[in-house]
Amino acid sequence: VTVSGYGQLKAKQQQFLTSRHQATVSQIFHYPGESVTADTVVMQLINPQLQLQLSDTELAVTQQQARLDEQSIEQQSQMLERQSLLTQLQSELENARLRVEAETTLAADGIVSQLDFKRSQLLVMQLQQRVAIELERQANLNQIHKKRLKIQSDLLVQYQRRMANAELQLAELQVRAGIDGVLQTLQVEVGQTVAAGTLLAQVGSDKQLKAQLKVQQREAQSVSLGMEGHINTFGGEATGR
Repeated sequence: VTVSGYGQLKAKQQQFLTSRHQATVSQIFHYPGESVTADTVVMQLINPQLQLQLSDTELAVTQQQARLDEQSIEQQSQMLERQSLLTQLQSELENARLRVEAETTLAADGIVSQLDFKRSQLLVMQLQQRVAIELERQANLNQIHKKRLKIQSDLLVQYQRRMANAELQLAELQVRAGIDGVLQTLQVEVGQTVAAGTLLAQVGSDKQLKAQLKVQQREAQSVSLGMEGHINTFGGEATGR
C-alpha cells in the first residue's frame, strides 16, 4: 500500500522545561539544535528571595543545634550533681550500717546505751529513705530529660527539612534538560523575568522519532495499525511501524 502526504519527523519523547518559581533568566548555556543529556544545565535562573530563604533556614538549623547541644550539656551536669548527692548518701548509709553492726554487740553488753543504739538504727532508716527518694528523683529527672531532648530534636528535624526544601528550590533554578536528546526550542532570553509555570524550552529525544503525516481520507482508510512502514523523506528513508 502506497500513500502520499506531507508531514514532519518529531521526537517521540519530549520534555517541556518550565520554571518552578518566579525568577529571572541570568544565563543561557545551550541553544536550539544542540545535543544535551539529562543532566545538562540549559539555563540558570536567579531568585534572591529563595537564596535568602535558604540562609534563614541554615541559620535556624545552626541555632537549634546549638540549643540542643546546650541542653544536653546542662542535663549531663544536672545528672552528675544528682549522682554526686546519691553517692554521698550511700556512703553515709554504709557508715551508719557499720555503726549499727558495731553497736549491736556493745548495746547487748551494756557498753552502749539503748538510746544511742536506737538513734543509730533510726539514722540508717532515714538514710535508706533518702537514698530511695534520690533514686526516684534521678529516674524522674532522666525521663524529663529524654522528653525535653526529644522535643528539641524534633524541632531540629523540622528545621533541617525546611533547609533541605530550600536547597531543593534553589537547585531547581538550574534548569536541566531532563532527557538525552536535542534542544528544540528556547522560549526566553537573558534578563527576562518569568512566572512559575512559564515554558522555558523544549527538549526532544533523538533516539526515537515519530512521523506525523497528513494523507487524504480515501488513502488513509487502507492503512491500519501494526503495518510496517517505510517513509520516504526525500532525503532518505525511515522505517517504522
